[in-house]
Amino acid sequence: MEIDELLETDALDTEEIQDSASEEDEQSSETEVDDVEVDEDAETDEAEAEEDDEEIDLGDDDVESELEEVEFQGKNYKIHPDLKLALMRDADYTQKSQANAETKRALDEQQQSFEQQVQGHRELMGEYAQFQALQNQIDQYSNVDWNALEEQDPLDAGRHWRNLQQLKEAQQKVGSGIRQKEHERSQAAQREDAKRTEEYVSARNKAIPDWSDDLNLQLTTFAKTYGYSEQDVGSLRDPRMLQILREAMDGRQLRQKLQKQQAAARKAAKKVKTQEEVKPLKKQAKGRTSARNGLDDNMSTDDWLKVREKQVAARGGY
Repeated sequence: MEIDELLETDALDTEEIQDSASEEDEQSSETEVDDVEVDEDAETDEAEAEEDDEEIDLGDDDVESELEEVEFQGKNYKIHPDLKLALMRDADYTQKSQANAETKRALDEQQQSFEQQVQGHRELMGEYAQFQALQNQIDQYSNVDWNALEEQDPLDAGRHWRNLQQLKEAQQKVGSGIRQKEHERSQAAQREDAKRTEEYVSARNKAIPDWSDDLNLQLTTFAKTYGYSEQDVGSLRDPRMLQILREAMDGRQLRQKLQKQQAAARKAAKKVKTQEEVKPLKKQAKGRTSARNGLDDNMSTDDWLKVREKQVAARGGY
């Protein structure tokens, strides 16, 4: 009895195990189906995402095709055409601001240089006045009879003599200072002139890169035709005026060249017309039979033979 119960219990356990295994298989099958569905959904999502990416890429290509490349402060940028005008206005404003700042700097330097010159001129004027005042005092002793003054009052003569020497020494000192300042002013003026010349040459070569002595001579010669002198052209310190002069000279040379070409073309056309109106007579080709005897090389063979037979018959045979 106990054995039968044990067998039944084992059978029940086996069935439970099998049922449990079946349930696990079904669950695993459902899990696999779910996984397949999840994978399909994931693939669908990826496909839709790729389509979206393609649409976005196409949109980017369209936007890229609308962009324009512009240069700003030495670098190239791609921007929308609507922003190009604003950027150009900003660049123009920046350029003008820089030009104004440069002009202001140059004016400030000129103002400072002018003030220094005025101050130096005032100092020199004061020293000139001091020098002249000392000279006026020295001139007062020009008519003094020193021998008579010394006989009358040796002490007073000595005092005036020492005073005269002191005036001369003071005048010499002032004169030395004036000469030193004039020398310094001269050197400063030379440096300033050299600086302006260097700036002018730099600006001129930038405006006219092919500048040369020969071109300078050509411009001078061209300007003389309008009454300007060589000094007038040499005194120009504005490269823009030289550019205008260059353009005018090139324009005249181009006009003269075109006029020569037109004259040559008219002459050639007149010559061709004359040749067409007067045609030379054609010479008779050598070896061609004259048409005087009735024979002509341009005749057909049959016609030529007929004419020839008539001629022979008229002469009574060959």
